[in-house]
Amino acid sequence: MARKKRLNTAAILSDDNQSVLIEKAPKKENQYAYKTALYVRLSVEDSGKENGDSIENQIALVEKFIEGKDEFEFYHLYVDNGSSGVNFSRPAFSEMMDAIKAGKVNCVIVKDLSRLGRNYLDAGTYLEQIFPFYHVRFISVMDGYDSLHSNAVDEGMIIPLKNLINASYAKDISKKVSSAMQVKMRQGKYLGNHAPYGYEKDPKDKGHLLIDQKVSGNVRMIFEWFLQGMSLGKIARQLNEQGILCPARYLHEQGVYHTDKHKNSIWRIKTVKTILQNHVYIGEIIAGKERTSIIEGINRKAMKEEDWYISKNMHEAIISEKDFYLAQDRLGKIKEDWDKYAYSYNDFVAPNLYKGKIRCAKCGRAMKLVKVIRGKGTKYEKRVADYFCSGFKDCSEEKCKDVVISKKELDQAIEAELKLHLKTFVDTEQMIAQLNRTPKVTAACEDIQKQIRMKKSRICKLQSLNEGIYEDLKEEVIDEKEYLSLRKSYANEIKETERQVAQLENTLSEYTVDFHTKSDLAAKIKECVDFKELTKEYVDNFLLKIMVDEGKRVTVTYNFEDEFKELLNILEKREKEEANE
Repeated sequence: MARKKRLNTAAILSDDNQSVLIEKAPKKENQYAYKTALYVRLSVEDSGKENGDSIENQIALVEKFIEGKDEFEFYHLYVDNGSSGVNFSRPAFSEMMDAIKAGKVNCVIVKDLSRLGRNYLDAGTYLEQIFPFYHVRFISVMDGYDSLHSNAVDEGMIIPLKNLINASYAKDISKKVSSAMQVKMRQGKYLGNHAPYGYEKDPKDKGHLLIDQKVSGNVRMIFEWFLQGMSLGKIARQLNEQGILCPARYLHEQGVYHTDKHKNSIWRIKTVKTILQNHVYIGEIIAGKERTSIIEGINRKAMKEEDWYISKNMHEAIISEKDFYLAQDRLGKIKEDWDKYAYSYNDFVAPNLYKGKIRCAKCGRAMKLVKVIRGKGTKYEKRVADYFCSGFKDCSEEKCKDVVISKKELDQAIEAELKLHLKTFVDTEQMIAQLNRTPKVTAACEDIQKQIRMKKSRICKLQSLNEGIYEDLKEEVIDEKEYLSLRKSYANEIKETERQVAQLENTLSEYTVDFHTKSDLAAKIKECVDFKELTKEYVDNFLLKIMVDEGKRVTVTYNFEDEFKELLNILEKREKEEANE
């Protein structure tokens, strides 16, 4: 029998995470209450039905469980609404795990085990390995399971069985849902969560579409403009200029979309093209373009066109078939012309060294590298590559039209600046090393060494005094109250003095005659300081981000700015010590 893939606990339970563990078993006094996370999950968007697993009911149950109990200090409520329980890649669950690793949470409470997850292998891994590793108390209210109590061992024998049942239940549901979906696809039912722009769902039959009279005219207008020869970009600009809400913003205004990311959405080329290509506007429903299966472990798989479910005349059309296919012909011609135009770029190599790092200073969107042929077909033909704001390129951000810089100019500027910064970093280290050899700085170094010796001597004396007060207690020279007070005082002074010694020893390391910054990044800087040509590797190693503004103004943020700042602080201190008479 094939082995099932288990959760990768190595990445979660690595040595790097040990430093964020919460103190072992918290005491039950109120000031040491469990920092508690309440976690709820629903596999599909909550329909508002009054059932035991609704989001509202889950929240009410777990909140009621901790109500009035001093041992629980509420930290946060984590909600995954519409997230499957067969995997743990869920936004709220991941956020909760980050809080656990950061030591902010050491107790998790759920309604029942199926809310944690329906994959019995992964759920078992969290219960038996990950939560215990982080000293997290786990409570499943309806299962009566509490990992803190002694009967948790006995309950632990039942938990894997319950998880196995949950996993089997998920697979069974998946099979039934898949069968039901295929029936609906064959019937030509619309299966999307939201109706396409220009339509609304029939209240009597959610799988049937009705024309949305409020915006269907916009769909007709888009097709009309396009067939009149207007470009996709111009259509997007025209719609934005007329204040017509794009599909996402329209749904947000209607209360269908709730997240703020859609609140300021605008028309873009991609949105217009998607509408022009959608067969729904001629009354057709196409389903089965992609397939998922929990049982077979298929996350998402594109299906061949011959396997699609295509149903005609399923609802009233907004666009005639004639106009729709005329639009498809024009879209095909645009693509064909672009392919011919782009073909001439095949021998024109312009690597994008700054992908993922370069952004527009005005709108914050990524800068796009565009290859351009100027004077094409003439003796003055010239091939260049320019960076444009992607917001302007998709015709949505007019304010960014002047945010542009040629790749050649940017490469030259970045290469010169990076070489200067790397050389300055290395030169600063060398200057500090030279100053460390001067008599005045050497004297300052000896003074620090003297302070360290004195503080270590003080620690030894305090330790001796601490031992002596016990003898005084036994001989009744001091009473127990005085003993405890002195012991605490000595312990606090020892701790503070040890902290001062560690700080001084760290400062002392800055006085070595072969001074250098101790970090992997600093080592790379010394290796690459005399690089000959700017490459993607150098950009990735040393550049954090590049902001481009109009007028070709460029601002660069480096990965080693913190190290550089620290170097400059040390250099400034050395120069002051050297100047001190």
